[in-house]
Amino acid sequence: MFFYLSKIFSLLFFPLPLFVFTLLIYFIINKNKKYIIITIIFFLISTEFVASRMIQILEDQFPKIELEKAEDVDAVIVLGGLSNPLRMVTNFPEFTDGVDRILVAEKLYQLNKTKYVLISGATGYINQSILPESIPLKKYLLYTVPENSILIDDKSRNTYENAVESLKICKEHSLKKVYLMTSAFHMYRSYYVFLHVLNQMGLEQEITIIPYSVDYRSLREIAGIEDFFPSDDGLKKSTIAIKEFIGIIAYKIKGYL
Repeated sequence: MFFYLSKIFSLLFFPLPLFVFTLLIYFIINKNKKYIIITIIFFLISTEFVASRMIQILEDQFPKIELEKAEDVDAVIVLGGLSNPLRMVTNFPEFTDGVDRILVAEKLYQLNKTKYVLISGATGYINQSILPESIPLKKYLLYTVPENSILIDDKSRNTYENAVESLKICKEHSLKKVYLMTSAFHMYRSYYVFLHVLNQMGLEQEITIIPYSVDYRSLREIAGIEDFFPSDDGLKKSTIAIKEFIGIIAYKIKGYL
């Protein structure tokens, strides 16, 4: 009984659902139709059910590759955004939700399916004096991967620059076949930006890029009634999806896609 009561309490009285329900009741009492509609939309995109559907549209653009069936490649390009240097209290990286990117790349190396792991990413913060993310990630990899098999790009600040700097390194090391590894929701934009830069650099006949999506965030089954109530996780997922859709539109306008 306590288990169910605790779940009901969290559905109704945690900060986000309490805030949304309070707003909705207030606008209904005051008969403010415009704000009722806005609150309902916010309610919906904050639910796990709607948020998962939103992010799944992005995640399902490419087939998932099973680790055991992965092809042999020259390198795995791991895009940054899987750790936060600002949280570091030691030399060890503080991982975030995208940690699958480095874990799967590490496993591919251990299975002898790649010769190199290329970590791409400096910092996406406005403050460019922050430690490049790729540096502590390299230190992490050194526990299991030899230093001469780790390549890093510590200059790129966004997905387009990831492509430019990573492909320069691929050309320099004569890497012909590579996996592009990033979170599934980010793969559509990443892959087509890499293809665009590949063509810009005239390397389309020299380098083959294979998308390898990891870090799937959408729930593929309904967990229960909690999926239809606002939650911080649901709001986080919908925010990521909206941000990525905006990024795709911006990159199309810019001509990167």
